[in-house]
Amino acid sequence: MSNLALAVLVTLLALLPDLAFAQGYGGRRSSATNITTSTATDLTGYLKGNGSDVDAQAVPIPIADGGTNASSFTTSNGVTKYDGTRLVTGVWVDDGTLLYSTTATGLGLGTATPKTWLSTTATGSVLQISSSDVSRFVASGSDATVELIDTGNAADRRWLQFVNSAGLSSLRRMTDANSVAVTYWSADLTTDVVTLGSASVAGVNYISGTGNHTFSDGNIIAAVAIGTGSATYAAAPIGTVGSGTGVTVNATGDYRRVTNKVTLTYAAWAAAATTADKTIYTLAAKQRLVGIVADVTAAFTGGAVSDADMTCGKTAGGAEYLASFDVDTAIGTYGLLDADLGTALNRAAAIQGGDLPSWTATTAITCRLTTVGANTDALTAGSVTFYITTEMF
Repeated sequence: MSNLALAVLVTLLALLPDLAFAQGYGGRRSSATNITTSTATDLTGYLKGNGSDVDAQAVPIPIADGGTNASSFTTSNGVTKYDGTRLVTGVWVDDGTLLYSTTATGLGLGTATPKTWLSTTATGSVLQISSSDVSRFVASGSDATVELIDTGNAADRRWLQFVNSAGLSSLRRMTDANSVAVTYWSADLTTDVVTLGSASVAGVNYISGTGNHTFSDGNIIAAVAIGTGSATYAAAPIGTVGSGTGVTVNATGDYRRVTNKVTLTYAAWAAAATTADKTIYTLAAKQRLVGIVADVTAAFTGGAVSDADMTCGKTAGGAEYLASFDVDTAIGTYGLLDADLGTALNRAAAIQGGDLPSWTATTAITCRLTTVGANTDALTAGSVTFYITTEMF
């Protein structure tokens, strides 16, 4: 063999590894100088070169290795989802299947139970909170507000707002400029007083769990099966009012008769004199006194006082409602007998079972305490409770 042939043979033998690599990998020659994995069974996944070696890598291919340029994968006001084969982009408002729950029209949040979802029905949109235990819609903050908006209503009559702020909860109508137009009711979460038609519980329209139930026209309802008062009174029988041409029915079955209870001690009459007057109740115009009872629960005694008597009436020192009764010797109840009643309430003088002092003005009911031996401020004991029954026209 000639020297030339020998040189060619040596060269071919040197090229055999590269030729085999080129044949096994599509005729493309790697710039790597070494292939770590050399057997076909080990060449799984994909090959990755680092400039000096070529190694087999596991699939899937990381985006950093196999992804496209960012400029070819952009979206505006949209989302990205997997369509079963690849990642695709879409516009939120156009594609109703981008986010969905178990139905094509619902957007679900959370887990299957409990769950919250927004869906569309034939009558509108529904936000539903569902749970096998307790479902709650919570608005939290120092001024928590929930608003219902009727976009089809007239101006300044679209917004109904429920607000809980600073211990006061209110239901109110708001103007379109977000100012309060009308407060329908308010509840003081500290005192448990409910106010009707006023933003403040200091208003005249209120329902109290412990007091009277007063309305803006001056009428009072006392413990008429409202709340959990100590007494519940059955509704009075209601007849049938007249009807027909020229007949206007102004009220039917109103609760007009109420009883007020007030207790006064000896301190209420303390004065540097042997007589002292105290107003125990003020009748409104068109209000009739139909009964009064004085229950002396502790004798009026103290100091040099040797005797103490009391009268009640509609004038200062008068005895129109209760004639003079003794309050110093022993406890007792006055007003249960006709002889206890004054000149305007006893059987002979009462008109329709009571006394109506004025149709147009208020009238104070005062009780005078008269002592003997010392002034009224010398007393150190004594208590009397009055039960005052009235009827309002």
